[in-house]
Amino acid sequence: IESSYESCRQDDAASGGKAAKGGPSKETLAARTDFLEEVQHFAKQIGAARDQQAAKLNDEEKVLAEREQECADLVARQEAVNAQMAKMKAAAEKHARLTAQLRELEEAAAESRDNAEVDGA
Repeated sequence: IESSYESCRQDDAASGGKAAKGGPSKETLAARTDFLEEVQHFAKQIGAARDQQAAKLNDEEKVLAEREQECADLVARQEAVNAQMAKMKAAAEKHARLTAQLRELEEAAAESRDNAEVDGA
């Protein structure tokens, strides 16, 4: 593109920018046309590359959104597990308290039997 532009500029400068009939020469017009075609081709390449990058970015954003959803799901599952663990811990503590109370009652009943046997004897 730069060489086409330079060639076009030199042709234009050499002819004073105008041919004998008051317009640019055929060579200058041809050089300008070539230059514009190269610019258009380059612009199409840039547009295609931009579209390709946009599609890639869109795909990456979709993957990122999926990963974020997966993380949110994992956090929710972890919270549910934590809540279940808290319930299980509370149930285990209650079981331990009830077991201790049962032992105390059994000991009291055994002592009461022993006392009844001593009183009966």
